Amino acid sequence: MRTLFLLCAVLPTRLSLAETSETEARNRIWYPAVQSPIQMILSGSLDIDPWHPSIVPNIGIYDIDLFDNSNDTIRLLHRLGKKVVCYFSAGTAEDWRPDFGNFTESDMGANLPLWPGERYLNIRSKNVWKIMARRLLLAKQKGCDAVDPDNIDVYSNLNGGGVKPPITERDAIRYLRQLSSFSHRLGMSIGLKNSLEILPFVTNNVEFAVNEECVLNSTCGKYSKFTSPSRGSIGKAVFHVEYERPRPSSTSWNITAFAFPDVPGSDKLKLSTFIKTLDLNGWIMWCDGRVEITKTKAVEVPEVPPAGNGTEPVDSETELEKQLDADLQGVVFPTPTGAIKDRRPGPRYLRGVHKAL
Repeated sequence: MRTLFLLCAVLPTRLSLAETSETEARNRIWYPAVQSPIQMILSGSLDIDPWHPSIVPNIGIYDIDLFDNSNDTIRLLHRLGKKVVCYFSAGTAEDWRPDFGNFTESDMGANLPLWPGERYLNIRSKNVWKIMARRLLLAKQKGCDAVDPDNIDVYSNLNGGGVKPPITERDAIRYLRQLSSFSHRLGMSIGLKNSLEILPFVTNNVEFAVNEECVLNSTCGKYSKFTSPSRGSIGKAVFHVEYERPRPSSTSWNITAFAFPDVPGSDKLKLSTFIKTLDLNGWIMWCDGRVEITKTKAVEVPEVPPAGNGTEPVDSETELEKQLDADLQGVVFPTPTGAIKDRRPGPRYLRGVHKAL
């Protein structure tokens, strides 16, 4: 019987952007508690009965796809007392998304080798930033409590994402700070997905982190100051997922908690650990071996405009896009400040969900 060693958590009005400062908005945003359990579903839409709403597992936080879940679904989650984190890719263009046609050819870099239809983005592009700002506005309109922007670590893949000049860690820091500032003005929390190289430089810009497979990569100890900072600062949650390629079952897998060897003093990290399969559907395993399954349904795939032709989004999204464009009028996008180190991209890291493995 194979044993997987993990450190586990214990289970238990429309804004006027021109008049709202980041400081004022940040006083209203949500800080997830350290070791809070979370369910992450990025494949399919949640299937909740509106007449008799309930959901499994009965935990407080759900990380779901921004595009694949409706306003009504998010309202039902709130009715059930859940906080909602909305996922989108901030560092890649995915040709199945309804706003894909708004990217230009110059916005996009290399194809992701094992992810058909997906390309790295030039995160220095003003057009890319405006598209992401609209996504943040969409998240706010849908009622998301927080956002989970993926693929910030363009710098560590395919020599800086195949963009000329290559995307650097410095670019990623500036980009994350932009996303953070605008999210806070909208009253939403934001997390950092992976990207451990830039974590020390953006810790004050995020309210939580999301990590994939730090046990596999022996990097969990890098979160010790994030979850348990010194000098009286509050710790921040790390939502930590490990993936299993074959579908495990609670009877054939033994999950054991232990102190990671790379943590100073062998202190246990305060991670919110859970196990998922690579398709990131409703299946989840907790560290005590229990398995729970959240009910999901298929997502209707919208018609996608060709890349880079400047066409309007599909008809069902047109009114929403007009509203978001109106919201963006007069908004001065933030200019990040602060010391930033600059290093050229190092060895390629596995990005996002490791479907290739």
